[in-house]
Amino acid sequence: MERRDFINKGIALSFISAPHTLHAGTDASLQQSETTSDVFIEKAREGLPHKGKVLAVIQPHCDDLSLFAAGTVAKLIKEGYEGYLIRTTNDDHAGRGETVGDVIKNNHVETWRLQKCWG
Repeated sequence: MERRDFINKGIALSFISAPHTLHAGTDASLQQSETTSDVFIEKAREGLPHKGKVLAVIQPHCDDLSLFAAGTVAKLIKEGYEGYLIRTTNDDHAGRGETVGDVIKNNHVETWRLQKCWG
């Protein structure tokens, strides 16, 4: 299976498996969805309640963490998790630089700087 087909099927399946995200109907169906879903926002905890726990953040691209989970990861690290960043590609076609080598090097340097911020 080609990656493009895999991604397209995954996107389609996510809509099928989460019917509450799609509403073809009146405003009443939308209101019902909003009132029946349980939304919970976890506040930051004092001290280090998660000391000794390990957090593995797996990202396929160098900017995924910063775009999608930076606040959550920062909160967990601050609360005592020991963080490990795992990047699964070299991002040779995603980033800044004039050549493929420059892009890979720049992404590596940026990821290394992020890891140093974790402690």
